[in-house]
Amino acid sequence: CIWRGAWFEAEQELLSAGTELSASRPGMTGEAMVRLADLRRRQGRLVEASELLDKLPSEGAVLLVRGELAFDRGDATAAIELVLRYLRHVPTQNRTDRAAGLDLLVRASVGLCQMEQAKTALAELTNISQIVGTVPLHASARFAAGYVALGEGEATIARQHLEDAVDLFLKSGAPFEISRARVHLARALGELSRVDEALHQLQVATDTLSQLKAEVEFALAQS
Repeated sequence: CIWRGAWFEAEQELLSAGTELSASRPGMTGEAMVRLADLRRRQGRLVEASELLDKLPSEGAVLLVRGELAFDRGDATAAIELVLRYLRHVPTQNRTDRAAGLDLLVRASVGLCQMEQAKTALAELTNISQIVGTVPLHASARFAAGYVALGEGEATIARQHLEDAVDLFLKSGAPFEISRARVHLARALGELSRVDEALHQLQVATDTLSQLKAEVEFALAQS
């Protein structure tokens, strides 16, 4: 539900699961709370997300969501520290779990101009996408490649990767991820002086983010 943008439905499912598990299996409520915190983060309700995570041990997926929260708040240094801590405890064979962390590591590293670290993370993410072979992972790898290219000032290369990411996320039915890719595609197009195309991508992205009520990403798209 979170992936396909059915956030109200996702919220109801998570709240219901949390209530049922707290009564029958209290030790299993953590995963529902982490997922609800990540949903709150996507909605831009960062304080609520932090409050949910504060109730949980700082391990596993909690570290990853904390890292995403730090990135959303503009603290790339904290995001890198948290995601590296997360990745140290995820074996290389747990490819999909590592992919989520690598995606964040790429973005935060580019944000601090730590391009070698970004490229290393991108290489592992690309390798995982090729091994696992799912459309969402291919999309994530293309998005990360576009992000790195933008960070290096390679707008033409970035445009190609981000166009592929948009197409693959569309195929996956992931409106939040599509919109993020469109925003960065617009940046690449703007740097190439393709203003009308950039404005179109931004308009489509902001329309979707507004519908989702993704407040942080909507604000970034308008900045």
